[in-house]
Formats: sequence, structure tokens, C-alpha cells
Amino acid sequence: MSYCTKCGKDMKDDRFCSSCGAALYTPYTPPQYTPYTPAHQEAPKKSSNKVLTVIIIISLIVVAAAAAISFTLAADRAEVTINVYPMYEVKGVTIYIDGKYIAEYTGTVEENMYLYYKEIITFREGENSKTITVTASSGSRSDTQILFIEKGKKYSVDLFI
Repeated sequence: MSYCTKCGKDMKDDRFCSSCGAALYTPYTPPQYTPYTPAHQEAPKKSSNKVLTVIIIISLIVVAAAAAISFTLAADRAEVTINVYPMYEVKGVTIYIDGKYIAEYTGTVEENMYLYYKEIITFREGENSKTITVTASSGSRSDTQILFIEKGKKYSVDLFI
């Protein structure tokens, strides 16, 4: 609503005052400033290099821990490879270590074939070496070898039956 600057009467939307006839004067009021605030403000992007660096560091720690565990386990064991060579065709071969059943092959093994078996020997705490007896048998034939083994090493034994 506007008021006449001469007589102070209410002026509707006319150009002149209906009371005194003065021209309508409306003072200029500048628009009010409202700062811009976006509806959704994006968070600053984090550097993907930091995330990649953290992933690489964690991966290296996991690999180092796995290697340490593997080394510790390997240091408490010895690996024995057993090769069984039949002198004649045999049916069924049984392998024992220290009289304990380890493996059995029930098929026929011809004289130009051989059986291959790998066994991991675990050592008790404080034990660095031991003597084991490896036996392969088929029917009435058998061969036995005595091995002196140490922790962390690999051995191979050939048995002929």
C-alpha cells in the first residue's frame, strides 16, 4: 500500500492521489540480499591416493604375517618323499612310518612304474631331530629304510619291493 506524500491519505494503485491529486511516488527499496545456499552441498572429495596407500599397507602387513607363520610352521617340520619301486609286478602297496599306517595303493604296480608319496613329519617342542623308519610292503615283500631327519629339511627315500 502507498500513501500520498502530500496529504498522507491511502493511495490505491492509482497514479494520482484521489484526495489531493498529487502524483504517486513510491520510494525505491532495493531487493533484500539473500546469500546463496545450495540445497545439496557436496563434501570435499578425499584423495583416492590415501585410500590406496592404506590398502597397500594393510596388504603388506597381511603378507608379512602369513610369511612369518608359514616360516614358523615349516621350521617345525620335515618333508619326506617316499619313492616305491617294485622289482616285480605287485598288487597293492602299503607305506608305514615308525610302524604307523600312512598310505595305501590298492592297484597293480608294474615293475617299470613307481609310487611317489610325500609326508610331512612334525616335531615336538624342543625336538630338533629324530630317527624314523619308513616301510613299504606288498604281500610278503617289503623294504625298510631308517632315516635320521632334522627340522626344516627335505628328504627322499627309495624303497624297492
